[in-house]
Amino acid sequence: MKADAIPVKKKRLVEAHRFIWHNPATIPRRECLYPDLYYRGFATATVAPGGIGKSGLCLVEAVALASGRDLLRIGSRFRTDEKLRVWYWNGEDPFDELERQVHAICQHYRIDRDEIDGHLFLDSGRDMPIKLVTASGRDGFKVQPEVLNQLEGTIGGNGIELAIFDPLANFVTANANSNEVMAAISETCATVASHCGCGIGLVHHPRKTNGAEITAEDARGGGALIAGFRVVRVLNRMTAAEAEKAGIPGNGHRRYFRATLDKINLTPPRDDVTWRYLEDVVLPNGDPYDLINPDGDHVRVVVPWRWPNPFDDVQSHQIIAFQDALERNETRNRASQQSTDWVGHLLAEILELDTGRFIKSKDERSTAQNAARNRCAEIIKQWIDSGMLTEETVPDEKKGRDIPVVRVGTRYA
Repeated sequence: MKADAIPVKKKRLVEAHRFIWHNPATIPRRECLYPDLYYRGFATATVAPGGIGKSGLCLVEAVALASGRDLLRIGSRFRTDEKLRVWYWNGEDPFDELERQVHAICQHYRIDRDEIDGHLFLDSGRDMPIKLVTASGRDGFKVQPEVLNQLEGTIGGNGIELAIFDPLANFVTANANSNEVMAAISETCATVASHCGCGIGLVHHPRKTNGAEITAEDARGGGALIAGFRVVRVLNRMTAAEAEKAGIPGNGHRRYFRATLDKINLTPPRDDVTWRYLEDVVLPNGDPYDLINPDGDHVRVVVPWRWPNPFDDVQSHQIIAFQDALERNETRNRASQQSTDWVGHLLAEILELDTGRFIKSKDERSTAQNAARNRCAEIIKQWIDSGMLTEETVPDEKKGRDIPVVRVGTRYA
């Protein structure tokens, strides 16, 4: 038989492979690029309504990784000993707007050119549209093989370690509400992440919730999206009720939002919430000859924000002074916040806070007064839990019934 006539055995497309036991200590560790969020070889989704700050958040994270600086105060788990090559593609904004945002981030966080040079890649979908999944005839959609090849070639050719595509709606032309389309895009992104050894981040919009808090389940094509991504983060704007507790007046709460990992399969679940704030940064591109608007462009930059701790600025001498005052004053120790003799008012005087003691209606008190009440109430609650204060009932001769009061428990030393 001639050599060219030797039959070639075709490789089977589907076959089972016997598991071979290896020492688990030799298995490569999962590589986290950004704590709890971006991982090499996996795809991540960020879901949030428009205007909340999701693009700004992702761009700050991109600059943080490109500069090797923990801009959002993630902590010790953020790798500051290396810089990553990060590609941020935005399908909505023109390139000069993206450039404004990057410069505003660098201006606020005092990052110079050399810190990100060669590590940050930035593109606009207006100049370079990417349509990975398109509408197609009877099947409804089609993954474009040429776009996929170019995508993997660009990521691999530039050594990109994290690619963020924002938003997903500009990444596809097929129905973004379709579970089948979402399954195709999540599977394709996971494949790109695996082939290129990089992390993939997609930014996505939720369905309309009429103002209700969103979860991962609210993402368009939610079922398939959740199934296809190993990490799903959701962003929600601060509510008016939360703002009141934090002492934020007016509509200022609209510049605050919280990020929650609604699905995370790669690390133990966390119940903490991360708060962020949109800081106003003015670029040095103003025109002094413009008499109407001489300022440079205003750009909002995402910065870290911590929920106020009720014990912030509470000094040791104030704690001692409060316990002394409480022991001396038996008529200012009521447990009920409705009473003008509520113990919280006594604490507020020691801390130099205005709780609007004689204003009974919540609506008539200022935001600061309501916030001061909430703060004093939380401090007293924690002191009761710790034993520094105790709660008991005593007879009230005027009302003819027992009333709850607060007394000193364990003395603060």
